[in-house]
Amino acid sequence: MIYVCITIFLGSHSISTTQLLWSTAFLRDRILTRLTRFYIWSLDNSKVVVLVSEEQFTQLLKEIDNTFHDLDLLSEKERYWDIGLIIQFEEHPRLRPRYLGVSRSRNDYDKMISTAPDPTFTIDGEKKGAAADDRSLEAFRHTFEECIEQHKQKSKRTKATKKAERIAHQQFIGRQLKRSQRYLGLRPKFSQGELTSQPPFTSY
Repeated sequence: MIYVCITIFLGSHSISTTQLLWSTAFLRDRILTRLTRFYIWSLDNSKVVVLVSEEQFTQLLKEIDNTFHDLDLLSEKERYWDIGLIIQFEEHPRLRPRYLGVSRSRNDYDKMISTAPDPTFTIDGEKKGAAADDRSLEAFRHTFEECIEQHKQKSKRTKATKKAERIAHQQFIGRQLKRSQRYLGLRPKFSQGELTSQPPFTSY
């Protein structure tokens, strides 16, 4: 069975592509509130990962490509496999994702994530089956750890992006303030340091 770590998806692209994808209410709504979610717990029951099916992910890529004609994300599915975004799980009941639900709002989504059933949950009449063998357990452990690592890397990229955007905004505000001060005669035209640090073709 094949699933996708959808929360890693946006962080797997360039900053410009990520900003473009998040710029539309359509995509935010599609990812946060319209996809059926599945969940899987780590073997030590300490971490849970939320996933979507590969079929939903493929349909989402098609919708994105149809909305943004300059993108061709469907052609990048091989790369998504390589970076651990798309994951194949075994059929064993303990080692495959289980149905979580479909949210209708961001609040529903957040609540759904925080209240995922514990690893021992079973539906009425469900059989537990035989214990997974060592090979299957080790393969699952490796797969789960890779998924968690991708989440960590995504968080680092998100923080780095926000920091870069914050610095760029502060620099822009600083340049605008200096321009206003010069216009009002409250600041000398230029210092030598400012002249060398200004980007080419900037006019004051």
